[in-house]
Amino acid sequence: MIGRLKGILENKKPPTVAINVGGVTYELDVSMNTIFQLPDIGAEVVLHTHLLIREDAHLLYGFYSDLEKEMFRVLLKVNGVGARTAMAVLGGMTAEELGIVVSKRDTDRLTMVPGIGKKTAERMVLELKDRVLPIQTRTSFEGDASTRDDVVAALLSLGYGEKEVVKVLNQIDLNRSLPLVIKEALKFFTAPR
Repeated sequence: MIGRLKGILENKKPPTVAINVGGVTYELDVSMNTIFQLPDIGAEVVLHTHLLIREDAHLLYGFYSDLEKEMFRVLLKVNGVGARTAMAVLGGMTAEELGIVVSKRDTDRLTMVPGIGKKTAERMVLELKDRVLPIQTRTSFEGDASTRDDVVAALLSLGYGEKEVVKVLNQIDLNRSLPLVIKEALKFFTAPR
């Protein structure tokens, strides 16, 4: 599997880009959100990738962020959503916006994406609601990833819900020792409301 490419951006012809990696040029399909974040042609670029192998083709998809790549993979698991539709969704909204849309069950926002009707939007919200929050939980905090994961595990084991944990951890500094971070998080939960 090709997980990431680092090379020189040779070409941008939406929805395809070409990246030269050590003399080999890879063509990747990317979302419009990724296109807008790319540097000028000739500059070095790093894209996270997903290789989709079909009977008739090997298709490489590129993403500016790891979060966008994870959201793409989650979208592919929705019944009736293929790579083209998943890329259209990620071209119409950022990965972060998709998480908000799903958590708010905003099917109207999803139907604004070309190719997604009311039934598909409802299915997407239903099938994505339990898959998107863990991705947001892992990627929406600042600080050291292992500290973040340990704090999340500790707070979840104490019985706090994932949404509460996400909200609290977005408000505190995670660049400290684990005991201090947990102590500060617990202050938020025990403070009078």
